[in-house]
Amino acid sequence: MPPDPNAPYTRTLAAMRRRDMERVMGFLREMAEVTTFTRFFKKAHDGMQALIPCENLHFTIHRYRPDMSAVRVEGYNEPEFSDAQYAYYSEHAREHPISRHFLDTGSHAAVRVSDLMPTREWIATEFWETTLAWLNYRYSMLALHSLGKNVLFVFNCNRCTRDFTEHEKHILNAVAPFVGNQYQHLSRLEGCKKRLAKHARPKSPPSAAETLDLTPREREVFRWLGEGKTNREIGKILGISHRTVGKHLENILNKLQLENRYAAASLAAGYSIS
Repeated sequence: MPPDPNAPYTRTLAAMRRRDMERVMGFLREMAEVTTFTRFFKKAHDGMQALIPCENLHFTIHRYRPDMSAVRVEGYNEPEFSDAQYAYYSEHAREHPISRHFLDTGSHAAVRVSDLMPTREWIATEFWETTLAWLNYRYSMLALHSLGKNVLFVFNCNRCTRDFTEHEKHILNAVAPFVGNQYQHLSRLEGCKKRLAKHARPKSPPSAAETLDLTPREREVFRWLGEGKTNREIGKILGISHRTVGKHLENILNKLQLENRYAAASLAAGYSIS
């Protein structure tokens, strides 16, 4: 049976120091209030820098091909690599010791380069010389979070003068799944907002049922969700049972690719849908 790549995130909680756990929980409570991509990357970066201070901390989303070449899709606070450096990284990604470790083990847990090879050997490699020597990032720690098949949210931590500790590995393991899941949730919401924005009008909203693939009844349910009504309240307003409302809500979530009624309500509240 293949290992669960996200299992280390839950096991690491027992190994964390109490003070680290309190700091992590405070960070996650603050992240839970973030509702936009603009705030997400800034808040995640600043919060994780406070938890794991380092010269460079950045996030990237990679889509990996079978040959381990990677295309950067989204990122924040990345080093300003040249086109030649990006091309080299894509072509030689498998030569990074953590990439090899991921392919060999399937583990997504936080790992330092020094866990896999001596630092003196790492900084003697062509890969380090080509991609990181100009920044003098001798010590690196990464964690991965799966966003789907061959798509990874990558946490990159880099330092110049000192390595990362075991406690810092525990911290990264604790926050990575929550931050990765939040990115995925916000990505879906942004996609829905862009689709719905085409059908929003301040005073005279257009008929969006056909384009959104919502029936007239589903649009009514969607509108009252935005008003904060419960299923029973919506049922009374529309003259149908709360179970029928629940079925319409299920169809809305499926069609708009939303996770729950709260996501649907937050979207509906921002748009005028007739």
